[in-house]
Amino acid sequence: MSNSDHLANERTLLAWIRTGIALIGFGFVIAKFVLFLHLLKPTGNTQSASIIYGEVMIILGVITILYGLYAYLAYEKDLEKGSIKPKKD
Repeated sequence: MSNSDHLANERTLLAWIRTGIALIGFGFVIAKFVLFLHLLKPTGNTQSASIIYGEVMIILGVITILYGLYAYLAYEKDLEKGSIKPKKD
């Protein structure tokens, strides 16, 4: 396979990583939003749904990055073996 196939595979991995980092960052924003609300209006309860949603987004971001890495390594192995078949449109 050509060098451009390897480069395309790397670009795809970087896109997965970028998406995962965006999900993780958004998860932190959601989780920290409850702290901002607590500063505006102090209450005894700081546990809310936004912390749970934020944690879920962070976990989804990590899963996205791990899946991207898995897909990259699997495709790279297939490229090295030469067992990639072009998809028909």
